[in-house]
Amino acid sequence: MAGLFTLVFALGGWHSGLGRLSDNSFFWHLRTGRLILEHGIPHADPYSFTAAGSRWVVQSWLAEMLYGVIDRAAGAFGIRLLVAVTGSLVAGLTYRLVLRLSRDHLAAVGLTLAAIGASFTLWSERPLFLGLLAFVGLLWIVEVPDRGLGRRPLVVIPVLMWLWANVHGTFVLGMLYLGLHLVGRWLEGAPPWKGRERLLSQAGALALAVSLLNPYGPGLLLFPIHLLGRNEVLRQVTEWRSPDIHTVQGFMLAVWGAVFGACLAFGRHRPSRRDLVVTVPFLFLAIWAERNIALAPLVGVAVAARAVASETGRPLGGTPLNRVVAGALVALGATWTVQAAGQPNFDFHRYPVAAMRFVADHGLLGQRLMSDDGWGGYLILEHWPRQRVFVDDRYDMYPLPVLHDSFHFADADPSWPQILDRWAIDVVVWPRHTAIVGRMEADAGWERRYEDDVAAVYVRRAPPPVPALPAGGVAGPAPPAPARQLQDIVDRFAALHPVPFSVVADDRSTGAHASHLADRRVLSASLYKLFVAAELLRRIGDGTLERDAASGDGSGRTVGECIRDMIVVSDNRCGAWGLGKVGSGALDPSLERQGYPGTSLASPQRTTAADIARFLERVRDGSLLGPGRQALTSELYGLLRSQQVNDRLPVGLPPGTPVAHKTGDRLHWAHDAGVISTTKGELILVVLTGPWPAPCCDADHPGPAEVEVFGAIADLAGEVYSAVV
Repeated sequence: MAGLFTLVFALGGWHSGLGRLSDNSFFWHLRTGRLILEHGIPHADPYSFTAAGSRWVVQSWLAEMLYGVIDRAAGAFGIRLLVAVTGSLVAGLTYRLVLRLSRDHLAAVGLTLAAIGASFTLWSERPLFLGLLAFVGLLWIVEVPDRGLGRRPLVVIPVLMWLWANVHGTFVLGMLYLGLHLVGRWLEGAPPWKGRERLLSQAGALALAVSLLNPYGPGLLLFPIHLLGRNEVLRQVTEWRSPDIHTVQGFMLAVWGAVFGACLAFGRHRPSRRDLVVTVPFLFLAIWAERNIALAPLVGVAVAARAVASETGRPLGGTPLNRVVAGALVALGATWTVQAAGQPNFDFHRYPVAAMRFVADHGLLGQRLMSDDGWGGYLILEHWPRQRVFVDDRYDMYPLPVLHDSFHFADADPSWPQILDRWAIDVVVWPRHTAIVGRMEADAGWERRYEDDVAAVYVRRAPPPVPALPAGGVAGPAPPAPARQLQDIVDRFAALHPVPFSVVADDRSTGAHASHLADRRVLSASLYKLFVAAELLRRIGDGTLERDAASGDGSGRTVGECIRDMIVVSDNRCGAWGLGKVGSGALDPSLERQGYPGTSLASPQRTTAADIARFLERVRDGSLLGPGRQALTSELYGLLRSQQVNDRLPVGLPPGTPVAHKTGDRLHWAHDAGVISTTKGELILVVLTGPWPAPCCDADHPGPAEVEVFGAIADLAGEVYSAVV
């Protein structure tokens, strides 16, 4: 009989997991899994135009990589099978745990139905579901110490917690549960430095240490704390609010609370101090935030099972009929699976499918598009990288001004026109039956181009204003038309790539300027040699360094020869010697005084696109090395014109176009920056890109990765050149 009930619960979990994929958050998790397989684990936001390049801790990277692997091997239906297996294990293992603790299969059925019934309301294909499975595993280890994995906590808990920490942020609730258990046992006279509690304490400490071995180090473990620190934002999100009794989640939690309370009040056994210490905090967590309903009943169900436990247990005799029923259940499960395989894997009925098709068909894809955060994941899955989002539900990553503007716009706040202007929004795709759609309909600045039962599409009638500065900045006046065109080119190009591009484009003939992440500090690669060469030339001009003196690079070259080679062929031996000669990081204060605040020659050398653009501007106006040293400045420009590493910017330009430039590349990074001579004047273009996944980037040993990355820099050069000319 126990086996039959186990099969029933497992089958219920299987059927639940087979549902079509429809969760908005899951969509960007899946896209990130594909991104990880193609380009490695991201560390900066690739999906939005409001936070592009911002630090992003991909807390569920392991789950996402699993999604990516399964998607590549078996398609989206493979992921549905993964979710079905997860649901089957959560339901089946929960029933077996309750049965073992209660020794009564009827009580176990009732308690499991109540607990799983509440938890089920939060089940979905998100990584949270995998975290739920890990939580059930931890319950088995702690609650059943004399069987299976519970006998080896020192080995099993660290492994489980490492997997859990890299799958979902609920691992902190697992650590909380373990800590509460130890505190409760201590109150019962079993201190954490003796017996089994000592093993659990050691296992918890080891688990915490092992969990630091991840792509983000302590940042991944601190992710939940960082997220909870945004309580003002989370209060705007339904799943982070207290449950409402009028919703299915709130109602089922109330049912579970009544069942749990009845077990404690009328059960055969009184709950221990440890049981109360463990369950009461989790009950409050469920009341505090709806999302915790997924886990809280599972903690309480073990305690309730002990409270109603039978002294002798009911007989669990099996009959041939049980085997017939089991066979029928397996056949039912197989039928459900076959039926599911014939369905579409995704359920997009709540998303703006037709509206986005209209956007794509009418040439609006790729513009600065405002959409609801509940649709962000869909846009990322279906339309990135051509379309970047304003916001999605990664509330931990987005700058607070972006989130506040998103919420205010959704609430039809009177400031909504200023929000759209501040972010230079061209297109709005929004749920049709909302107040803000009515406001936009009545506004002369916006034109409704499309409408269906799900979404409306509005397009700005007037040219958009200048894009907003980064969070906290102040938007300036609208630039002239050439600048807007240049900015649009840079923004749209950056939106097409999975890693950040830091770009500055200055048309010296018209004054048009465009930039993207210009102040982002990146590893400079060989671009540091620009500042080293300039300082060496300055010292030659001062008379403190002889041009014909031996450089000390080990090859017999003179100072002048090394200056030439570190620029013209990007010689690393000369670069290393020059770096030491100028004092490496000791030169940083001087660089800051000169107007290069984002540049450091301390290892590892860093710079910004803004600093490089300022350097090149001074090269061209002759002010780089100060009064009386214009000849030395011209010498440096001549070296840049003689550049022999021409696999990036020059490739995208018309043959024969004069370019004075310097490249830089190292593992994960590829740059090029220079002064391009056009038929109408000079164009300064700085393109700093990365971090790219290994093995990129190495110009000395180019492969497919370098072809793609260097080609992207060349493509941007071609587009900017065409716009200027």
